[in-house]
Amino acid sequence: MFTQQMTVLRLRVSTDAGARRWINRVWWLQLLGGALYAAGNLLWPDAGGWGPLTNLWYLAVAAPTIWVVLRTTQSPTVPVSLRASWRWLLAALSLWFVGDLAWSAIAWWQRTPPALSVAEVAFLAFYPLALQALASLPGSDANRVDRWRVQLDAFIASLTAAALFVWVWPVPAAHAGGSTWLLRLVHIANPVGDVMLLTALWVLHTRQTNRRSVALMRVLMVGLSTKALADTLHARALFVDLDILNGLTGFLWLAFYAVGTYAASRRQQLDADTVSVVPAATRLHWLPYACVILVGGLLVNVVFAGDQTSARIMAVTTFVLSLTVLLRQWLVGLENRRLDRLAAAGMAESHLAALVRHAHDVFLVVDADGTIRYASPSVEQVLGMPAARLQGQTGFGLVHPDDLDDTRHTLARVLANPNHSESRVTRVQHGQGGWRHLEMVATNRMDTASINGIVLNLRDVTERRELEGRLEWQAFHDPMTGLANRVLFADRVGHALMRRQRTGSDIGVLFLDLDHFKLVNDTLGHPAGDALLREAAKRITQEVRAADTVARLGGDEFAVLLEDAPHAQCQATAERLLAQLTRAYCIEGRDVFAGASIGLAMAQPGISLDDLVRDADVAMYVAKSEGRGRVVSFERQMRDQVTDRMTLEADLRRALERQELTVVYQPQVDLRTGEILGAEALVRWNHPTRGLIPPSRFVPIAEQAGLMVALSRFVLRTATRDAAQWRHVDCDYPSVHVAVNLSGRHVQDPSLLDDVREALDDAGLAPQLLTIEITESVMMHNTKSAIAVLRDLKALGCMVAVDDFGTGYSSLSYLQQFPVDVLKIDKRFIDTLGTPEGDDALTRAILSLGDSLGLATVAEGIETPRQLAELQRMGCLLGQGFLLAHPLPSRVFAELLLSGTVQQAFEVNGVAVASGARGQLVA
Repeated sequence: MFTQQMTVLRLRVSTDAGARRWINRVWWLQLLGGALYAAGNLLWPDAGGWGPLTNLWYLAVAAPTIWVVLRTTQSPTVPVSLRASWRWLLAALSLWFVGDLAWSAIAWWQRTPPALSVAEVAFLAFYPLALQALASLPGSDANRVDRWRVQLDAFIASLTAAALFVWVWPVPAAHAGGSTWLLRLVHIANPVGDVMLLTALWVLHTRQTNRRSVALMRVLMVGLSTKALADTLHARALFVDLDILNGLTGFLWLAFYAVGTYAASRRQQLDADTVSVVPAATRLHWLPYACVILVGGLLVNVVFAGDQTSARIMAVTTFVLSLTVLLRQWLVGLENRRLDRLAAAGMAESHLAALVRHAHDVFLVVDADGTIRYASPSVEQVLGMPAARLQGQTGFGLVHPDDLDDTRHTLARVLANPNHSESRVTRVQHGQGGWRHLEMVATNRMDTASINGIVLNLRDVTERRELEGRLEWQAFHDPMTGLANRVLFADRVGHALMRRQRTGSDIGVLFLDLDHFKLVNDTLGHPAGDALLREAAKRITQEVRAADTVARLGGDEFAVLLEDAPHAQCQATAERLLAQLTRAYCIEGRDVFAGASIGLAMAQPGISLDDLVRDADVAMYVAKSEGRGRVVSFERQMRDQVTDRMTLEADLRRALERQELTVVYQPQVDLRTGEILGAEALVRWNHPTRGLIPPSRFVPIAEQAGLMVALSRFVLRTATRDAAQWRHVDCDYPSVHVAVNLSGRHVQDPSLLDDVREALDDAGLAPQLLTIEITESVMMHNTKSAIAVLRDLKALGCMVAVDDFGTGYSSLSYLQQFPVDVLKIDKRFIDTLGTPEGDDALTRAILSLGDSLGLATVAEGIETPRQLAELQRMGCLLGQGFLLAHPLPSRVFAELLLSGTVQQAFEVNGVAVASGARGQLVA
């Protein structure tokens, strides 16, 4: 069915792989743009008419940095500790870009580049914001005094840099006016500010203990170095008119933007890099003293040179630097005394204890015999027992009896190996009753003098285990009736046949189909039909023994497995069931009569599971053909009726050649706006004599006849061709996705990747616009093979969806291994939304599961306004169903893209629709 991931700001949804690759390339595209900018200024320095265009080019190359950094600040994957630093950095870069924008606008208005303008205010405001971004990076061992030392070091370095500028680049006599001094002061402030930031960054880098911060700091050093060089050359160019300086400074500024883009786009790669932390011994304690010596040397030089003006400046600078170094030394003394007091009072241990006290996980320290010596305060929140109550007790007394032996063995293995760790999930008693599932990590710390015990880290995973249990139950049971489903029924029949081989006991299988159920659905609606199914299931369960298995196989079909029951007993049970199912049903205050047709098959020597179930199914169809409302026992001649099925199989083979099969498309809709974001491709068969045959009739035949690969290939090629044509319908819908559900046989076929690749190439469709849907049961049939196939499909650029999620038997651990993009919530979950019988919590849990794994979720089978409203309330973004739109031919679907009919369906059914910009679908 379909996949789709919305990239809307503030929504935690996965990003298109193609878009991520583009973002990762922005930084070197900016470098290329900077090189072109520099070349243009160098080759055509006198082309005055091109000035606005080169400025516009400069802004266009620089602008993506702001966008990429903005995305980083809003990414849920950014650690909370780094988020504040990125936001300050975004503010600083935005101010610098605003300065570039203002400078370019003034240059365009005045027809000449301004030497001094209001843009300088934005440029100078960049530095305090950037300094705050650096100071907020996590992981440094700085307190308030240490931060003052960093700022003083930065001030000392910047003052020294200013003195160097005065000495290296004196003002020429031709520019000795008062306004020139102001101009020089403003433009020298930029490289001086760069030196200040570089100094602060280097000092912080040497004191850093956070790996992520160190990697980011090293990248930022490269960017600030290029900016410092650009600002220095720009300040020099005020008095030396060299065309090469103009182009070179522009390139270096754009390189500064590119480094910022690189740091944001490669953030996760920087986080993963292994970087070393500079040891404390290499910190720059000598920097302030070196600056004083350097400026003092400059003072001596200008005095001997007879430059009285520069001598006065150097003298004042030397005096200020000396006072600053004394202040810094005083702060160092304060810090040393504080550290001495901290060590004496044992504050380090208290800090660690505070972390343990406020942690959400439970920390226990136990002796070798399991006696609890320490329990963190969080144990009261997790297990409902105060920590003081647990201390001195044996921890084994809290463990569930079924888990006790395994827990003892785990701790014994940990105890036998120093510093060894093991983990397991154990049920532990809650103080208010019941059991909690705790994920336990046991670590041997017997050799640590301050601990001398086994440290247990316990995390409550009860909700996760309950969700897995509910999903497992859902995999083997029908959610509407609570009966066994087809998978569990087949398993029970298989086991019964194996027991029969040993004991020779009689086994009977009943197939029941409710008569006139479709009429009830069509006249009274689906809720009434659902109520009828539940009541029928209740009556069937009441008429059989507790050891018998009752299953709902789908639709209005039920099955009963009768073990240790001869034919006469099975016949009597079937007659009782027929009598009960024929009685009137009270549905919505009225009597409804449905009746049933029942087929009975007895297990014969050597019969297989499939044959036994098939025989009961054949007998049930005979009962229907003979007028319904009766019990029919299977006879061998009934198998002749299978001839019709074989005829249909032959017709299906010819239908693939005669193009009798067609593909229709059910729109998939943004549930907030009603807009069409894609479509699911569905196959239909218009038989020349039998008319329209539903997929439920011919798809099983195709599966048994080995035609599913050809059928899937036909749908795949048709859907990609039609989707490629939709791109030209309306420019507002350039990226409408199409989803194709592949059969299990096609997934296992070696030609799958070639089929997908050829279909995309022939249609000219971008791979990211194609979604391959695979049912949960197919994925779990052979997990290793399925993972390999899905990764190959992802490598082609296609998206992958798990169809009918919740009806299979995958666990959360397996789900995390599959490279999927979308979970499609099965229709059976949607049918009961908002009803007393519904399990809304499970649907909400699946939505939350998809959100936490970064997967999009699509609700299938939305047929009533109530279901749509419930899904909107739960925050489900995508859906499909008859309420929104029926499956449509490709031409009609293309017209629907222009008509807005789905939006009208929202309004007609009185369901609230959010307003705003149209959503997007990304792979």
